[in-house]
Amino acid sequence: MRPPPTRLLAEDMIIEILLKLPVKSLLRFKCVCKFWKTLISSPQFVKAHLNTSRTNMSRQQLVYLAGSEIEINELVMYSVQSLFEHPSAPLKTLSFMVENKYRFIIGSCNGLLCLFGWDGCFKLWNPSTRLISKSSPPTDLFFVPYPDTHYGFGYDHVNDKYKVLVNCGPKETQVHTFGTKFWTTIKTSFCGLYTWTKLGKFVSGTLNWLTWDEDHIISFDVKNETYGEVLLPPQLDGDRCRYNYVLDVLSNCLCLCYSDEVNSVVWLMKKYGIQDSWTKLGLIPDEMVSTMRLLSFHPLCISENGVVLAKSYGSRLIVYNPNSGTF
Repeated sequence: MRPPPTRLLAEDMIIEILLKLPVKSLLRFKCVCKFWKTLISSPQFVKAHLNTSRTNMSRQQLVYLAGSEIEINELVMYSVQSLFEHPSAPLKTLSFMVENKYRFIIGSCNGLLCLFGWDGCFKLWNPSTRLISKSSPPTDLFFVPYPDTHYGFGYDHVNDKYKVLVNCGPKETQVHTFGTKFWTTIKTSFCGLYTWTKLGKFVSGTLNWLTWDEDHIISFDVKNETYGEVLLPPQLDGDRCRYNYVLDVLSNCLCLCYSDEVNSVVWLMKKYGIQDSWTKLGLIPDEMVSTMRLLSFHPLCISENGVVLAKSYGSRLIVYNPNSGTF
């Protein structure tokens, strides 16, 4: 008796199914046939898969470097979705060994991590494929004795290039494009970046730092390698005394958080660079924050139903549900 004929799926249906799979499965499926290997390896498929992953919380991960003060040699990942669904359950983690000299994560973009070592060199690492780039040449600014060094990692989508930035003092910035063997020096009109955080936040093709005087945000266009300014919400002028500032990215938007005398406040810039697009996302009563013994409220991720995953000082993770007002 003959077996039933095999039913072939249309090519567009195959692509749609593959786009929904995790990277680990795609790496295995490259062995199915030449067509699948070519498809999964193509830049078009990689970009489409990245865009799908951004809206799929099951693929989002939190990452940190672990180890002692003397030796950091382990990179740990855990699922954001598991934190939302089972916040009180023990975390299931994935761990990877890394070279001990790489002590800092400068940033992440499109599933890649930018690692920084004590030798002044940077590397890109893909935790899904375990692939790692060649080291950048050491930056000259790393060895300059300046206390307020700033860094940033971003993506130039026009030229399909990843770049890392180092600013180590007044009027000078160095930029390295991965795949090249040199650093570019940029003269700036800024007298250094006196900001709340040393790591620039990447969104909409720019890196961003909140200035120390809370007057504006300094931005850096990754493609054009130029500095600019972004204005804060105009309503801040009427707010109470503010402290514990945090600038980050939430739902692919620039996010500004701070505490005043009554609440912890979260703002989102819905359209990058447009001051009027700042939207107040929510208020968390300081009384509730104090009850949880939190010194700050730093949102990391928000679910479709508005539940927020955040961290406080000391890397303490919390889940806040604004619908019920509970932590």
